[in-house]
Amino acid sequence: MDLNWHTRHAGDHDSEILDSIMSVETSESDREYFQSLVKQYTKELRQCHHETRVKKHVLFEVFCGPQSQLTQQCQNIQGAAQRFCRERGDLQTVAGRADLFYELHRCQPENIWMSPSCNPWCGFSSLNGSRSLQAWDELQSKRRIHLEQIALGVVLLQFQLSMNRHLHWEQPKSSVMFKLPLLRELFVNSRAAEFDMCQFGLRDPISQEPIKKRMIVMTKSEKMFKGLHGRICRNHASHQVIEGSVRIPEGRIHRSQFTERYPRKFARSVVQLFAKSKLSFAFTNADERDQGVREGSERSPKRYRLSPMHRAKGELSRVSEPSQQLPSKRRRLAGKHEVNNIAQEWNDIIASCHRILPRVGFRVIEDDTILRRVQDLIDDKKVCFLVAGRGTDRTMPPCKTLVEGEAPYRKSVFIHRASEKVLIEDEWEKWDGLAKRQVVRSSHPCKIRITLFARNLDAEQSTSARNLTDSSVPEIPDAVQRPSENPDVIPGPNVETVGPVQRVDLQCGKHGPKFLGLPKPIQQIILKAHVNLGHPSTERLQEMFKQQGYDDSIVNGISDLACSTCQMQSRPRASRPGVIHMPMDFNDKIAVDGLKFTNQQGQVFHIIHVIDLSTNFHTAVIAPNRSSDFTIKCLIQTWLSWAGSPQELLMDSASELNSEPR
Repeated sequence: MDLNWHTRHAGDHDSEILDSIMSVETSESDREYFQSLVKQYTKELRQCHHETRVKKHVLFEVFCGPQSQLTQQCQNIQGAAQRFCRERGDLQTVAGRADLFYELHRCQPENIWMSPSCNPWCGFSSLNGSRSLQAWDELQSKRRIHLEQIALGVVLLQFQLSMNRHLHWEQPKSSVMFKLPLLRELFVNSRAAEFDMCQFGLRDPISQEPIKKRMIVMTKSEKMFKGLHGRICRNHASHQVIEGSVRIPEGRIHRSQFTERYPRKFARSVVQLFAKSKLSFAFTNADERDQGVREGSERSPKRYRLSPMHRAKGELSRVSEPSQQLPSKRRRLAGKHEVNNIAQEWNDIIASCHRILPRVGFRVIEDDTILRRVQDLIDDKKVCFLVAGRGTDRTMPPCKTLVEGEAPYRKSVFIHRASEKVLIEDEWEKWDGLAKRQVVRSSHPCKIRITLFARNLDAEQSTSARNLTDSSVPEIPDAVQRPSENPDVIPGPNVETVGPVQRVDLQCGKHGPKFLGLPKPIQQIILKAHVNLGHPSTERLQEMFKQQGYDDSIVNGISDLACSTCQMQSRPRASRPGVIHMPMDFNDKIAVDGLKFTNQQGQVFHIIHVIDLSTNFHTAVIAPNRSSDFTIKCLIQTWLSWAGSPQELLMDSASELNSEPR
């Protein structure tokens, strides 16, 4: 059986393009063989239906040893549990499967725990199989035989899902079984809990050193996932390597066989999670919950709490279409002009932003024309800037550095991806008080999203009278004293205004044109604030003046300020010719990107480029076009076909790397 395609493409089970690729790389007879096994086992399961039932079991363990700790601990703690090991029946025979299916119908277990053999799927088998063609053929033959266990697991999964119960499928992380596209149904209905067995007491019986064995359990239970996932060993002390043999009371066995036995601590932890999962799903059926309420006195006084996966999720923001009425604020334009309604104005604003947006990523929009048009439609807030992007279904962060209170509110206007209608959120959201995971969270799917960042009108109204054309000088912070009101007279040294060094800076010609274009009183205010505030950077000084409500021309003029004290005390910029990277192996992390190349004849090519971030080894291939289908095929051709599946894949939000294949 040609299963090399399966072992190369880890994690490709979620892609719809698998069917077309598998028809090329994998023989159709292999897929038909697996499907025939699933149909055969499903038919046998239905034929073994039996009405006689016993007490409902908590655990039914399949593919286990005769002395499994999991079943023993479950019997000690919760009672009803049993194991179906090889001594009870051979599951490769019809009679053995009939006994298994009969017990399933009779016991109706809440949890089925599966641990099929990982021998042909482990890393050592793959290594030994790569030594020669004969060894590789033998390995594929073993994997074909073990497909019967996988097909049986899929049938048991379907049985548990139909009963709204759980199946837990365990494998070592080094096993490639979970990388088979044939297990797509398992990944769709389960979550992968990853943990180390040394965290649950797995130790060498002789040296008592911990044995680090990374495991993965595919489970539908939310309690089981939270109880196991993330229990990773952070201790860098020595661990016993899984090699050689070890002596136990029953005799000498391979250390790899010893690690297949669950420690007592792990078994008790899993059984306790079974109990929590049972309480979490006590009232998942609405009819049963209503019936319990109607029974009155027979209802248990204890109120069970629903698990987080059954609680109501956070609702999306309420949106509505813009009004068809005329805006309350009308721009004063010279001559006759047509005034659009609010909906048409938003359409025009979105069209203006659409022309300047990048194909990928966000852009901060501070164009005065666009901001004035948006402000005409907003009555209750002062719009500071916009953040716009294409094809996002998550809320947008400000994408720039802000001082506290500069723009604490946000609201989105977008074109809905499905209805293609222009929608606007009803309420402003105070985003600066949210947690980081709430600042960027799931939202409405849209083609183009524009997020308005604004502040209250109180500060704006108090500063609206400040104008450079007025005779009065704008209000300055407490750290700055008001200079002389005569712009042509520079105060003498006896007046408490600027000092000698600042007076020299004021008269020198090293400032930029934006600063020199400001009136003399404003220049004095900026220099005085710069000195009294401890010579802050131009960026921080700009943020402070912007927060105080100064005009944009003053804020922009600060960028051309030249302070002699700052120039003398500035440190030289340290060059960093290199950087130390985290230690990684080849193919641990790769990056994929597309680029455009034009040769001397003017021909344009689209290239898929792949680089290994550990060794900087890279390769590229020419793609016929920018579609997702050809991108997947090129990625398989240039990297996955010979290097295998990486542990981590990095890519940007380019359309060919994020779109659904056709």
